[in-house]
Amino acid sequence: RVPEGVVLAVVRAVCKQCVEPLDHIRLEAGELLLRLLFSTALEMPRALAEWRDRHVRREMMQRHSPHFVVWSRASASYRIHTSLLDVPAVRMPLLQGLTRSCGGLTKYVVEESTLALGRYLEQLEDGTL
Repeated sequence: RVPEGVVLAVVRAVCKQCVEPLDHIRLEAGELLLRLLFSTALEMPRALAEWRDRHVRREMMQRHSPHFVVWSRASASYRIHTSLLDVPAVRMPLLQGLTRSCGGLTKYVVEESTLALGRYLEQLEDGTL
C-alpha cells in the first residue's frame, strides 16, 4: 500500500493542476484525479473519500457515466473543484490554482474561475458551507 501522506501529496499536486488556466492541463489533471479517487490500490484519506462519495459519485449517477465532466471546460471543471475547497487538506493548492486562473490567459477562463471562486467565498460568508 502507498502511505496516506504520499497519496495526499499527489492528490494536492493534481488538484492544483485541475484548476489551471490551460484547458489541456485541466483535462489531464481531472482525469487523473478521478483515477486516483477510485483507485483500489490507494488508501484515500478519509476527507477525500467522503468528498468523492458526496459529490463525484452523485454526479456520475445523475449523468449515468464515469465521464460526467468535460474537464477541459472551465465552467464544468471549476464547479466541481470549488466543492473540494471544503476539504482542508487540498484547500491551499486549489486556492493557489484558482488565483492563478483568475489572472488567466483567456477571458472565458478568467470569468469562470472568478465566478467559481466568488460563489465559494459567498457561501463561506453566508455560512452555507
